[in-house]
Amino acid sequence: MKPIVYVDAAATTPLSEFAFNRALPFLREDFGNASSRHSHGVTARQTLEESRRTIGETLGARSEEIVFTSGASEANAWILNAIAAPIVAAPAINVKDVNVVSTAFEHSSIWETLRSLERRGVAVTYLRPNRDGVISTADVAAALRPNTRLVSIMTANNELGTLQPIAEIGRLLRERGVVFHTDATQAVGHIPLNVNELNIDFLTASAHKFNGPKGFGFLYRRHDVDLPAFILGGSQERGLRSGTENIFGAVATAAALTENVAALPETTARLCNLENALLRRLREVLSSSDFSVVGESAARLPGFLNLVFNGADGDTMTRLLDLRGVCASTGSACSSGDVKPSRTLLATGRSELEARSSVRVSFGRSAVPDDAVAVADARK
Repeated sequence: MKPIVYVDAAATTPLSEFAFNRALPFLREDFGNASSRHSHGVTARQTLEESRRTIGETLGARSEEIVFTSGASEANAWILNAIAAPIVAAPAINVKDVNVVSTAFEHSSIWETLRSLERRGVAVTYLRPNRDGVISTADVAAALRPNTRLVSIMTANNELGTLQPIAEIGRLLRERGVVFHTDATQAVGHIPLNVNELNIDFLTASAHKFNGPKGFGFLYRRHDVDLPAFILGGSQERGLRSGTENIFGAVATAAALTENVAALPETTARLCNLENALLRRLREVLSSSDFSVVGESAARLPGFLNLVFNGADGDTMTRLLDLRGVCASTGSACSSGDVKPSRTLLATGRSELEARSSVRVSFGRSAVPDDAVAVADARK
C-alpha cells in the first residue's frame, strides 16, 4: 500500500509520543479527582497546576492566567459573549450600545458567534484584509468607536497561514483602553509567542494543533481583566469553569507544547525548506499562470501554503490527491462539508472562481523532504 503523505497539519496533528507517554498514567494509575482531599486528589491537583504553570511559562504568562477549556471554539465563544454582551454580569449594559471589531476572515467559531451577537443587537465591524491576507493596524484604529468593547483578531489565519500585526494592534488598543482578544489556535506552538509583548488581554488555543490531544485547550486571561464565569456549580478553574478537570488533557497539552516550543528553530527551518521545495517542484511542472500563492509576500506560518490553481476545482483536487495518497484540504476543516467558495479568499478580493480553486498545504512536524515532491507530483 502506498504510504500516506499528510499535509493537513493546520486541520489537526497526531498526539506526540512524548506527550502520550507523559500523560498516560493519568488515565489509569493516577486517576484521582483534583478536587478530592486524599492522596490521589492531591497528586491530581499538583499535576494540574504544574501543567498550568508549564503552559504559562511557554507564553510568558502567569500560572493563574491560564484557564483550561475543551478547545479554542469554546473559549472564543466564552470571551466574545462575556465581553461583548455581558447581560448577566452587567445587566445595566444595553447591547445595542456595544460595538465589536473583528475581521471578515476569522475562524468560523468567531464568525458564527459574532453573527449571533449581531442578532442580539450588538454592532459588529468586520475589517477586510488586503490581497495578501493581512489586516492593517490603521484600519483597526479607524474602526474604533467610543462604544467599542472588544477587538478580536486572529494571530495566524487558518486558511492562508498569514500572520497579523498583533503586537502593533495590541499597543494601539492598550493605549485606547480597548479589550483585545486573539485566536492564536494556528500559531501557538508554531511561532514564538509572548503575551506581554503582544499586548493582548485574551488568547485562545487548541492542543490538537500542536501535537496535543483533541478536545482540550486553554485561554490566557490577563490577570487584571475581568471574565465572568462560564460554567457554574463548582470551584474548578478558580470558579470560572466548573467541572471535573481533565488531568490527562492538561499533562499531554503541557508536554506537547513544551516539546514543540523547544524544537521551534529546527522545525521552522525544516518546514520552510519543505515549502520552498514544493514551490520549486510545482514551478517545474506548471507554468506561472497555472497557480499562485495567496499571501506569498506576507509573513506566514512556516510550511503553510494556500495555492490557487487557475481553472481547477479545489474540492475535486483534494479528492484526487487523496486517491493518490496525499491528504490536503481546501481550507478550514471546521467547514469541510461546506461547498461554498472560501469566505477567507473572498475577503481578500478573490473572485468566486478563485475562491473555489484553492488547496491548503500545511506540513507538520513529522514531514520529510520527499513529501514536498510527492505533493507536487500528485497534482500532475
